[in-house]
Amino acid sequence: MISVARRAIASLSDSEPAPQPRIDLKNIYTSAFAATIAIYFGAYASLRVWRALQAYDNAVEAKDQGSRCSSKCARVAFGFVAATFFALEVAFAYAVVTGSVKGTRWGIVTIATLMLWAGFSAPVISVFCDKTVSRILGRRVAFPSIRTIKAHRKRALLIQIPALVLAVCTALRKLNDGVFAVAVAGLIYRLTSKPAIHSRKGWMSVRGAILTVASFAMLWISLTAVLVFLLVRYSRDTAPDNTSSNYLGDVADDFDQLSLITIHFVNVVVGAVIGIVLRYEYSRTSEYLGLPQDESKAVPVVDAELRTVTIPRTNPSFSAPLFHLSLATFFLVHVPSLLLTLPQFQYLYTSTDIPSSTRLVFSIFAEVPPQLWALVAVPSVVAIASKVRGDGHELWTYSEHWIVFSEREALKSIDGAAQPSETDSLLDVKA
Repeated sequence: MISVARRAIASLSDSEPAPQPRIDLKNIYTSAFAATIAIYFGAYASLRVWRALQAYDNAVEAKDQGSRCSSKCARVAFGFVAATFFALEVAFAYAVVTGSVKGTRWGIVTIATLMLWAGFSAPVISVFCDKTVSRILGRRVAFPSIRTIKAHRKRALLIQIPALVLAVCTALRKLNDGVFAVAVAGLIYRLTSKPAIHSRKGWMSVRGAILTVASFAMLWISLTAVLVFLLVRYSRDTAPDNTSSNYLGDVADDFDQLSLITIHFVNVVVGAVIGIVLRYEYSRTSEYLGLPQDESKAVPVVDAELRTVTIPRTNPSFSAPLFHLSLATFFLVHVPSLLLTLPQFQYLYTSTDIPSSTRLVFSIFAEVPPQLWALVAVPSVVAIASKVRGDGHELWTYSEHWIVFSEREALKSIDGAAQPSETDSLLDVKA
C-alpha cells in the first residue's frame, strides 16, 4: 500500500522517478509456506474447539452455564481491551495525519508488538498447555470461553514472557525474516482456530463466510484508494516542498513492517472459509453422530463439577477432500508470484523489449499480494467443486450458530416441555 502511495506522489513531480515494480519476497514466502501450514493446523484446532463446545452444550444445561457475575466481569474486561486498542489506533492516526515521524514509528512498533506477541505465544501454549471450554452468559447469548486449565496457567505465563521479548525485537526489526514468518504464522493460527466471539452467531455460515470475503476485498480496495487520494491531495495542497513525500520515505520501512502483518489478516479470512469447510466435511461423517471406541482419545472430556469441557488434543479420522482442495488452491495462487521471484522470469516486467501491456500485466502480478487472489480463488474453487460433487446446496446452507435465550423460551412454550430437549442446545448445527 505504501509503495502505491509513493508511486502516486512521485507521478506528480517529474523530478522524482516513480519506484520500479518489486516483489515483496518476505510476504510471498511467509504467505505461501508459513500461512498454509498455519491454516491447516488452525482449521483442525477449530474443529477440536467446535466439538468441545458441542459436548459442553449437550452436557451442561443453559441455566448452569457460567454466572451473571462472571459475564459482567468478562464484558468489562473486553470493553477495557477494546477501548485501549481504539485509543492506540486514534493516537496512531493522529500521528500519521500530523506527519509526526517519531509518533508514527512508536505507534507502528506498539501495534506490531501486540500482534506478534500473540503470534509467538499461541502455538507454543496450544502444544504445552491444555485448555477447557465453557460459556459466559450474556443478555441473550452464551458466548464461548476458552481458558487454560489451572494446573497449566503458570506454564502459560512462563511462555508469554519470552514471547513478549521476541515480539519487541521483531517489531524493532532486530531479528531476521524467518522469525517474523513464525510470528505471523502463529497469529494466523490463533485467529483461525478461535470462534468469532464478536459475532452473535459464533462461527459464520459458509455463505456468510463468502460474503465476508467479498466485503473484506471491497474494504481493502476502498481503503487503499482513500489512502492514495489523501496522500496525493496532501502533497499537492500543503506540501509544495515535497515534505509529504519525505515523510513517506522516512516511515516507509516502518509501514512496510506493519503492512506485512495486516495483509496476513486476509489469510485469516480465507482460513475461516477453509476451516468451516473442514467442519462441514466432518458433519457429513459417521463420527459426527458417535465415535467408535478406538477413537476415544479424540472425544472431549466433560467435567461435570467444574462445568467445563477439555479440548481434545487429537483429531478424528475422516476424509476431507474439499478441505484439502481449498488448502491446495490457497497455496497454488502463490505460484505465479513465486515464479516471478526467479531471475529467469524477472525480465517479464523489467525489460524494455517486452510490450508495455505485457509488462503491465506482469507488474500487477509482481506487486499485488497473492492473498488478494486467494480471496477470489478459494471460495470459487470450493463452490465449483461442491457443485460438481452434488452437495452445493448443502454446503451453501450449512451454518453453525447458537440459539439465543428468547428463541429457547419460544421453543419451550411451543413444545410445552418442562425439561430441556435436544433442540434446546445453545449450539445449533445445520447441515
